Amino acid sequence: MAVDLLIRHHAADPHFNMAFDECMFAYALGHPGAVLVRLYTWQPGAITFGFNQNQETALDFARVGDTPVIRRITGGRAVYHDVSELTYAVAINPHTSERAELGGRTSAIYRLLSSAIMTFLERRGVRSELVQKSSLENSRPEFFHKAPCFESSARYEIVAAGRKIVASAQKQIRGVVLQHGSMKVSGLAAHPALDSSASPSVTTSQPVDRERFDRAVSVFAEVFSTTLGVELEVAQDLPDMVSALERRVCEVKKNAQTRRNIFEQTS
Repeated sequence: MAVDLLIRHHAADPHFNMAFDECMFAYALGHPGAVLVRLYTWQPGAITFGFNQNQETALDFARVGDTPVIRRITGGRAVYHDVSELTYAVAINPHTSERAELGGRTSAIYRLLSSAIMTFLERRGVRSELVQKSSLENSRPEFFHKAPCFESSARYEIVAAGRKIVASAQKQIRGVVLQHGSMKVSGLAAHPALDSSASPSVTTSQPVDRERFDRAVSVFAEVFSTTLGVELEVAQDLPDMVSALERRVCEVKKNAQTRRNIFEQTS
């Protein structure tokens, strides 16, 4: 039987957040038909940077301070996840007949999940649109390795009033997908370790309180259930993954910036 869950974590530790997304992907890899959707926030804020980025140029480590820095298993560029943002993750294994329509090319999955996110934003009063063509900067390697993620818009990313408000990244193995992303619903917070001179910033980041988060979870579950054609059950954990999650949190904390090919042996 397929597992369809919406998992929620309010004000979670950054290492836990990245470890849990990795566990979602690991679970989906082993469970055909699984659809796992997650909504979470950060406490404290953290910087994550992409699988393919050069650690030395992704951000200014001299100005990191006490902010945790973690390499993602997905692509994209460096992002500061402040305490005011909502972050989503989706893991899908489409390898059953009833879930085959959820598979396909990377671009098709981006469009599908972007449609759900845009509907979620609209329900929150934010009108957005999908970028149809990547900005020219994205084709320059020096820009990719050094520029923060919100400095430009790539194809299938989401903008509002001409500004990027959702940044997503993806990983696929054998057609199983993990996509997660940062939703800047309360504005883009600056961090001195990232060059944000071309971006708007907020001087203070108000944490997402529990009441706002609970409302967001309710809408998120409804929107993604409808878009993906599933019945998502709200949960806190993955079935039978407690010990695996504990080990992965320890691994992320120990090797936060150097871990890379942890799933490649299964590809």
